[in-house]
Amino acid sequence: MKRTSIVFKITVLLCCVCAAKVYAQTFEEENTKVMERMDTESFKEKVLLNKAIALDYQLEPFRTREKNKEGTYVMHLDARLLRQLIETAERGNMDGRKKPETMGKIFKRSRKEVTANNVIPVGIINMDAVLLSEAQVEENIKVKREGKKADASKYENIEFIAAGPLQDEVFQGDVQFQLNRELLYGNNKNEIKSVSIDFLDGKGWRKYSLKDELIRHRFQVTQV
Repeated sequence: MKRTSIVFKITVLLCCVCAAKVYAQTFEEENTKVMERMDTESFKEKVLLNKAIALDYQLEPFRTREKNKEGTYVMHLDARLLRQLIETAERGNMDGRKKPETMGKIFKRSRKEVTANNVIPVGIINMDAVLLSEAQVEENIKVKREGKKADASKYENIEFIAAGPLQDEVFQGDVQFQLNRELLYGNNKNEIKSVSIDFLDGKGWRKYSLKDELIRHRFQVTQV
């Protein structure tokens, strides 16, 4: 089994005022109906995406990602986008794989629970996905209706490997970033062995093994 590392930057807003919540529109019912009509045999162990549930701005970071000098992809996703991708991947997962229970509980935290806690969970997504355009979805449905097999080689394959904070603001300077495998959602056979973090404090990248660990950090500036 191949092992890999991922790196990302931390951009958590340290603040003392409430921010407006952003709700991402979902298309779960429509997507389910479409998938029931499709030939999905070649999508096993993958996440099936189409324009009903995946938007271009969500996928663009994975299409334009860059490598560092060690050949590792550098991925930064803010908390809102990372959560959207995790929930999108869960809806399109062809094996019915659910996100970890711990991650689900974090997504359901109240505003009071977030502001009272100085522990920032770091989420990781490690998924193989396949993206179909609207025309490809229609062609797939047509082929299945005719009793044939769809040609999966025409579809765009996307590797979702990224990490980021699961909340985008904290309310105190002394914080702890939480790393553990209960915050990893994946179907990729390449095991994540470490995470490198740049806290944007001028000290560069620091590597951490993926285990149950609390990483202490102090933010020097409060943003309002």
